Amino acid sequence: MDKQLIGIIQMHMKNMLSSFALFVGVACFGTLIMSIVFWTDETETSWICVGTLIALVVMIFFAVLNFLSYHQEFMLALSMGQTRRDFLITYALCQMFWMIASYVVILLINQMEQMYYTSIFPDKEQAIVFSFLTDWKFVTPFIPGMAVLSMFLGSLYSRFGRKFGVVIYFIWIGACILLPRFINHWDEYTGPLHEEIGTFTAWIFMIPPVAWTVLALATVLIMAATIIHLGMRQMVR
Repeated sequence: MDKQLIGIIQMHMKNMLSSFALFVGVACFGTLIMSIVFWTDETETSWICVGTLIALVVMIFFAVLNFLSYHQEFMLALSMGQTRRDFLITYALCQMFWMIASYVVILLINQMEQMYYTSIFPDKEQAIVFSFLTDWKFVTPFIPGMAVLSMFLGSLYSRFGRKFGVVIYFIWIGACILLPRFINHWDEYTGPLHEEIGTFTAWIFMIPPVAWTVLALATVLIMAATIIHLGMRQMVR
């Protein structure tokens, strides 16, 4: 194994350990919030794994934001003599390893949090069980899908630069600001548009799981083909 590859792996390991520490930190914060609720409100009879939920959201956020480092690592790898093909393989393996390891940490956090609540608050019951965390139908597409999505966004960002970053920024801000307001005031809307959106939503939920699987697989393949195409033709700046 050459020195360039070892250096890249070591860099990813440091970033991975830092993200794990953050997952544990936010999980402890969420668990503390849930504990304070029990200590201050005796009428509360059930609990949910708030720490696990926050850690999972942070993990997804980090998985998507990893695309910001794609261009820098791409340029660094090529300047150190690594081929484009080797970089794409190495980066994809590192992303997959990060996703798998992060998911294992989330599972451990979930188990520890459940043990904490059942031992400290035995008279309380769990309101929501995050069974999807151990459902292979969710885990199997989720882990590689997030890794491919991160590389896909990274390749587009590397190709189009700050223009693409600005587009992503406004989409993110718009979703965070407008979507919650739209959902909260949904019942206040009337008219044909309201009915059409409701009909479309009902049609979405009627799509069979097999169709969703085929659509997801096709989307991942298209993103993977785009990553390879842009990666093999990306200009070195």
